[in-house]
Amino acid sequence: MLGIFSGAGFILLDAFLYGSLPIFFVYLAIAIFFSGLWQMVQYFRMPEKDYVRLEKDHITLDKGALLPRKTVHFDRVERLAEINDVMLLKMENGQEQEIYTEWLAHEDTKELRISLKERINT
Repeated sequence: MLGIFSGAGFILLDAFLYGSLPIFFVYLAIAIFFSGLWQMVQYFRMPEKDYVRLEKDHITLDKGALLPRKTVHFDRVERLAEINDVMLLKMENGQEQEIYTEWLAHEDTKELRISLKERINT
């Protein structure tokens, strides 16, 4: 990302100093520059966001800045499977929802595992 971000900056600098680029490339460089800036801000805000929210009858997962949170109701989950650093919720309709435990603290992962097993098996 840094390469794209700095590359766009150099294109803008060249266009500003020498006026040697067609206007299309200037607009493209501006779009790339602001896209990189937006991604950087989202990356730095990640620790502040809740990845998993555990409610009484459902769990919600953050799917990124542009996508809405994914809601999974416990009464629709058949079972919980764990594969390496991923908890996999298998639904009745055949769909699967991954929870990436590498994005969670170790203690939070243990608490989540216990809570999910209690709520899914009841």
